[in-house]
Amino acid sequence: MDERDLGEALKETLALLDGVRETFWASKIRGALQSGDLDEILSWYGGMGSFNDLLIATANGHQVSREQEPAKNAQLRQLQTQIYERTRRLMR
Repeated sequence: MDERDLGEALKETLALLDGVRETFWASKIRGALQSGDLDEILSWYGGMGSFNDLLIATANGHQVSREQEPAKNAQLRQLQTQIYERTRRLMR
C-alpha cells in the first residue's frame, strides 16, 4: 500500500460527499489531497464533531433521499475506515 491507495480513498470519499452536497468535510478532503498532510487527516478522527460523527441525512441538509441514507452511510463508514487505516500505515 502507498500514498496512491490513500489518495484513491480520499477521492472516492470526496465524490460521495460532493454528491450529497456535504461541503465542510468535502473542503477538508480537498485540502488534504493538495497538502498530503497525514497529521491533518488523523486529526479528523476522535472527539465531538469529528469525521467519524458525520451522518449523511436529509435532516442534515444533504441531497439524499431517506431510502438512500443507509447505503450512503455504509459507504461513508467503509471509506472513513480505509482513510484512517491507510493514513496510520503510511505514518509508520
